Amino acid sequence: MATVSEYLVWEACTAFSLPQPSPTSPFLSRCGDYAPLVESFLTKGPLKKANNLAIISVCNSGISSVMKKITGDEDVHTSMVAGFGYGVVISLATGMRGPNVLSVGVMCALFNGGMFKDERESALAKSGFFTNIMVVREAALSKSGFSTI
Repeated sequence: MATVSEYLVWEACTAFSLPQPSPTSPFLSRCGDYAPLVESFLTKGPLKKANNLAIISVCNSGISSVMKKITGDEDVHTSMVAGFGYGVVISLATGMRGPNVLSVGVMCALFNGGMFKDERESALAKSGFFTNIMVVREAALSKSGFSTI
């Protein structure tokens, strides 16, 4: 999960340098029930943002390790359960209540699952897996007399 962690650290560094909207900003009024979550990442100080990122990292790592221990495998389902868990925890920690907590968990689960898939695909591409398949394919085609144009 190095890519997710690197992304979160990058987001934390860039978030600290952005101008912060005021708590009475019209942007926050459009966030509805998600305002506490959005406000905690946009209008609070750097320590609160770092605290939120620490909560996300700890929950993600802890839930992932427990799921790997239970299932014995690291797959997209493990990643999505961890994403759901940290989404629910961070929304509760920022002051959200009600059914919107679950929707934040679902959004984080989809994000984490997508990042897991992207990580796996980039790891396969870097390892030369696809290159090896192409070499084997071209060798098979050349033996059979077909052109590999």
